[in-house]
Amino acid sequence: MKFKLLTAVLFATIGNHALYSQNSWNLKYTFTDHSQNWAAAFIDENKGFVSGFTNDGKGAIKYTADGGTTWTEIFKQNNLGYVPGFSFLDENNIWAFHDQNIYKTTNGGISWTISTVSNSMGYLRSVKYSSLTEGIMKTSKGKYKTTDGGQNWTVVKIYSSNDFELNSNGQSINPSTGEGYGIIGMYLYQTNDYGETWTQILTMPNYSTAQSRRYTSVHYKGYLTGEYFYGTLGYDGTTFLKSSNNIWQKLPNNFIRYAVTDAFPDGMFMGYADQKIYNIKTKDVIYTLPGNEYISYMGSIGNVGHAVGGNKFYKYSNASALATQETTVNSFKVYTQNNSVVVQSPSTRGNISIYDMSGALIKSGVPVKKGETKTIELNQGVYIVTIHGEQRDYSQKIQIK
Repeated sequence: MKFKLLTAVLFATIGNHALYSQNSWNLKYTFTDHSQNWAAAFIDENKGFVSGFTNDGKGAIKYTADGGTTWTEIFKQNNLGYVPGFSFLDENNIWAFHDQNIYKTTNGGISWTISTVSNSMGYLRSVKYSSLTEGIMKTSKGKYKTTDGGQNWTVVKIYSSNDFELNSNGQSINPSTGEGYGIIGMYLYQTNDYGETWTQILTMPNYSTAQSRRYTSVHYKGYLTGEYFYGTLGYDGTTFLKSSNNIWQKLPNNFIRYAVTDAFPDGMFMGYADQKIYNIKTKDVIYTLPGNEYISYMGSIGNVGHAVGGNKFYKYSNASALATQETTVNSFKVYTQNNSVVVQSPSTRGNISIYDMSGALIKSGVPVKKGETKTIELNQGVYIVTIHGEQRDYSQKIQIK
């Protein structure tokens, strides 16, 4: 029978790091004039922004056009002792906001204009434009829209005390479909209309010894994290993954308490905790931060990831995800045959999990014994096959045609 051998053997790194080497993340830049960086956002893989505190305690925004090799300060207000929020259409049209002030530039930060919203509209929470004239502003009191570039704002919605948008501590919505998830405390909600309406779908499991619990992050591609507080005993983390039939499944024996998380290229979910960046699905350590550094934000665009914390900027390249200096381990063979993936285990045993490229869990905990061949039928598509072996974990991308 004819079959296509995609990968004869899987590669593993010493120390249970699967396919991802320590070189996948790198310290790219140190800001000598910044004491703390809080957020980053990129237009493409090279053009992006970082916001943070300067050494004299002022909020500032910097811009890079070369992927973080060099940075130029484009915003700093001497009377602004807070890090501003910001949004953009491109490298020229940028908005910064704080308190009740909106700052706008149309020339990449060479000059800025300022407008102030009234007290009756509340304090700014976000400002986002879809064109030079049309934008949405969210405040502590409501949601507003403009069709004239911010000269006038009209009410879309005034928040009630129990309004989802007012109380949510995290939302993630697929920009193509409008489907997504949001969290409030211990509850997970779902939307199918870009956040216009929300339905509660999951309550975080309770433990009798926990004094409190809450969800901390969610992504529409399929992960959900949370934390339990045990008083003087401290905190524990918990993680859920979404299966192909939209069932949220708790990862067993996963107590990592992530501070920040995001979905990365090729179905990778990453989270930061205790000076380490983890693969959320497998708990593998992908990168250990130098010294006593920390991360306050991480994100990705295209094949490039970025993270900031302290006065540092870190960069992740998907091209370096496959380590070049690996130890070949003849423990498993993975290939496709007809509409199935086949896993052969000549000399050890393991458990197979399969994820689609959105990060959704398709198959979980399929055992493969020593000397056994396991065949798993799949629909057409591209998948990540992860095998949890006795000594280390292995991952491989496969395609069913």
